Amino acid sequence: MQVHASDSKASLSTDSETKIKAKPRIERNRVLVTGGAGFVGSHLCTYLVERGDHVSGLQPLLRLA
Repeated sequence: MQVHASDSKASLSTDSETKIKAKPRIERNRVLVTGGAGFVGSHLCTYLVERGDHVSGLQPLLRLA
């Protein structure tokens, strides 16, 4: 994807030659997700586990008030 700012408005154009190359995964990452019980955190944890990472979630579920 390339951004051209020559116009008054920036326009996006897709380039078929632009590809993201991922490195081969040799070992699992250890990831700490804060807010792992929330909407975004739970989906992030699911994605990371499916990707092969070791995930720990941290969520303070106790209210002191």
